Amino acid sequence: MPKPFLLKRSIQERLSFFTCVLILCIIVVFGYTSYLAIQNASITATRNRLSSLTGQISAMFTQFGTVIEQYVKETAVNKAVLVFLKSNGTDSTDAVQQLLNSARMDTLQPLVELYNNSGQRMRSSEGTSSTINTNAFLLYTSEHRKEQIGKIYPVHARMYFPIIAAVSDGKTIAGYLVKWRQLVSSSQELDGFSKLIGDQGSLYIGTDDNTFWTDGLKPVP
Repeated sequence: MPKPFLLKRSIQERLSFFTCVLILCIIVVFGYTSYLAIQNASITATRNRLSSLTGQISAMFTQFGTVIEQYVKETAVNKAVLVFLKSNGTDSTDAVQQLLNSARMDTLQPLVELYNNSGQRMRSSEGTSSTINTNAFLLYTSEHRKEQIGKIYPVHARMYFPIIAAVSDGKTIAGYLVKWRQLVSSSQELDGFSKLIGDQGSLYIGTDDNTFWTDGLKPVP
């Protein structure tokens, strides 16, 4: 029976061979350990970066939401709106219609609606049809909040969200004013977010119940 390869070699050759194998193993172990350390450091840095970025974007959306909520609230507290709802749509009709039309402001806000406290639509801005067929405001009414920005709803190739304000006399809620606003109108509006994220990143926005996600311009799976 022939001798194994190493047994044919001198002790010096065998020691050299085992030394090389040992050095190779050390290199592999240290290399893999270094790789794991770099990977963990990269993940930690990315996680911190994502947390900071999320905070910045959240602050931007909060500031934007505060501004548009204020506009809706100013329309909702108009006395003509309260009179119109309390009269079941018979008084201050022209004044309310003018208010709803002027509250549209631009094409990014295609529809302003007025509902009574039973969820019946009493009036809407002229020149538009109902953009969203949804009962989002009914879910809102159960939360007893004065103002709220609702969830994102896809409509064909665009996405809209409602800004809702309660109409009340200080004691009871007579109805709700709902203004629909387009999420993003063009890719140029996303440039600011792209600069924050970086060339290799992408921004996605989702609802808190995880039922809808978008890149800002179109729905995504």
